[in-house]
Amino acid sequence: MSDCPERGGFRAALDFARPMIEETGMKHLLLLLILSLSLVRLNAAVFALEGDLTWEITEPRCTFMLDGSLTNNTPGSSGTIKLVLWATPGAFPSPGFIVGETTLGTINGGDQFGDFEVKTVSKVPAASGPYHFTIAVVEYTVDGWRNRLAVDTGIRELVVGNFKGQKKWTLPKATVTQPFARMKSGDFITLKLKASELLNLFPLASQWKTTLDAQSATKLVAKNSSGKRTPTYLYKRTTATYLKKTVPAGRLTLEYPASSSQPKATVIITLFFQGSSTGTYRSEEKTETGTEITWGSFLL
Repeated sequence: MSDCPERGGFRAALDFARPMIEETGMKHLLLLLILSLSLVRLNAAVFALEGDLTWEITEPRCTFMLDGSLTNNTPGSSGTIKLVLWATPGAFPSPGFIVGETTLGTINGGDQFGDFEVKTVSKVPAASGPYHFTIAVVEYTVDGWRNRLAVDTGIRELVVGNFKGQKKWTLPKATVTQPFARMKSGDFITLKLKASELLNLFPLASQWKTTLDAQSATKLVAKNSSGKRTPTYLYKRTTATYLKKTVPAGRLTLEYPASSSQPKATVIITLFFQGSSTGTYRSEEKTETGTEITWGSFLL
């Protein structure tokens, strides 16, 4: 996919072709008309969006959220579907930057993608000024990626590659103490998500609570707003870096098996105790699509 979104339709193709017609003469007119008809065919609407398709960025995380459905209205299966978040100085479509993208897969004829929330990496351009943010739904075809529909999500102000008004989270400066020696059945930990790897503060709606309920010496139940999973775990005492100092810490390694809706994942949670049962944690989640680091507070 290029950095310039495709324009669709017969009129748009002729507008694009007009300078070439004037420069090269009428002998190429027939070829350009064929190209125009091809663009109309390739850009025929095949998807229907019902509800809200939105995004949220707290660098370096980009989240796509669908509250509704995206339906394939053609009889056959679609090509691979991808969501692409564009930032453009002018109204879409125009040259700009891909800020985030994620692959959804294919949709059978008449089927749909329902409510979802998908995390990926953000790539905010190092620019300043007002930018139009648009989510494009694109499909992979024999002719490459093609725009199928676009959702205008408004204008946001950038300041040298940062969103204007982005708040930071400050790591608590309380003294780090020795962690507990071991986890056992019945131990219960609540994790409160606060910030991204860059210590950008997540909006309140995204500050999930995750509870870890130890069921035995090796298995626990993890619950949050995305559901319940039962990873295996390993806990040990260790040392780690906190505010540029080497301090004692507890390391909890969770192994999540793959499920129908979520990939296999390894999550390493480093617990910095700053009280007998409270403190700060650092989470490193590794999946087949990459690694994400987040910060937060915990209660034992």
